[in-house]
Amino acid sequence: METLERATAIYREFDFYVPYFEILIENRRLEKETINDIMSLTYRDNLTGIDSFELTINNWDADRRRFKYIEFDGKDVFSPGKDVEVWMGYYEGGRKKVQRMLYGEITSLGPNFPGSGPPVLNVRGLNILHRLRDRQRSDAYRNKRDSEIARIIARRIGIDIKVRDNFMTVEEPMEFIFQDNKYDIVFLMERARTIGYELYVNVEEKRLYFLPSLQGKKKYQLEWGKSLISFRPDLTTANQVSEVVVTGWNPQAKRRVVGRATRRDLETRALGVERDIRTIERSMAQRVEVIADRPVYSEREARALAKETLERISKGMIKARGSTVGLPDLKSGTYLEIRGLGDLFSGNYFVTESTHTINNSGYITTFSARKEEKK
Repeated sequence: METLERATAIYREFDFYVPYFEILIENRRLEKETINDIMSLTYRDNLTGIDSFELTINNWDADRRRFKYIEFDGKDVFSPGKDVEVWMGYYEGGRKKVQRMLYGEITSLGPNFPGSGPPVLNVRGLNILHRLRDRQRSDAYRNKRDSEIARIIARRIGIDIKVRDNFMTVEEPMEFIFQDNKYDIVFLMERARTIGYELYVNVEEKRLYFLPSLQGKKKYQLEWGKSLISFRPDLTTANQVSEVVVTGWNPQAKRRVVGRATRRDLETRALGVERDIRTIERSMAQRVEVIADRPVYSEREARALAKETLERISKGMIKARGSTVGLPDLKSGTYLEIRGLGDLFSGNYFVTESTHTINNSGYITTFSARKEEKK
């Protein structure tokens, strides 16, 4: 896994970097006057949803005493339904260093007429993938690789797909993956971000791409007091359990099936110090999660679902919110190595949500993450 120290480098040489963004609507850059009216740009993504953006724009023409962007006069710059591209990054040494954050569609306009201050317009949009949401489904995938699941979903939603397996990932089929009442495209996006893939659609080709990220599973090193501006971890054991039991029914054999997973079966854990593990896990020794409403037909499937469920619960023990200097490629699915917070809260974190904001204060990335230590 590649380790990056770019965050520290940006802080060390920050005088040479100027936050920069570009907005393209219908494949055309906004005019300079419109760019100057943009007060802030925000991009958001998370593991379980469609990524989005929001612009806050000055909507008042003081010279003409009229609104700028809701009285179109034939210039419907931000009309809902238009395609949009959002790029964010820096301008350094006469060169743009930007990354495309989103190719999507404007979905809403929200004028704001405050009691004090000029009127503003909030322009919001979603990744173009949102057009592929049809209806929520529940499904079970048995002995399938993620690339095979991607092909199944693409056929179901009626779109061509290009898939390339990642040589860095384990190619063994997964025993059991459950899609729990989710849109197909949202479920596939969650899988992609979890395993370090990119999921995007090419509108011209009408093709979906499910490919390993060009940057792979990056790990940023962020240290409190240096590259880490703020960090607020939260350790809670209230929802933790010592065991998960899954029960089902085999209609052919006409018998009950049972699968179990205990904390000894976990591949990841939130705590890295052995004394902390023993002390905290004693507090949950009698708690058991029982699942009896999932379609499992064998002990093998029941055990796989029990283990997957226990892994998910365990990964919620230590969660955190933090912020750092703007890093365009710090998104959900990224790994962080947090330093300078002591044995309990320093360590490896997996980013579940990110928010990138450029405004008059500069470029800041805030994120939510969960602590994940390998056994």
